[in-house]
Amino acid sequence: MDYKLIAGLGNPGPEYEETRHNAGFLALDLLADELGAHYWKNECGALVAHVQHGGEELLLAKCADLENAVEESCTVGDYCKRIYSRRRT
Repeated sequence: MDYKLIAGLGNPGPEYEETRHNAGFLALDLLADELGAHYWKNECGALVAHVQHGGEELLLAKCADLENAVEESCTVGDYCKRIYSRRRT
């Protein structure tokens, strides 16, 4: 099965929860609520929720690193490759 990844960037930690630095996390939370994905788990260096929508499997991912460090530590492509390869086995 193929997956579609929707990644939200932000900064982890309570000091960033309701700030503009977490706009990506906040948008992803709203989408997750609308799609009925309420369970997030740590997977591949991100908080990930799996949900079905329109006959497709979606991966909602929040990078666990600071937004400014995302380029160095957790690329969207890495999420897809690692998560997808785990699911296929």
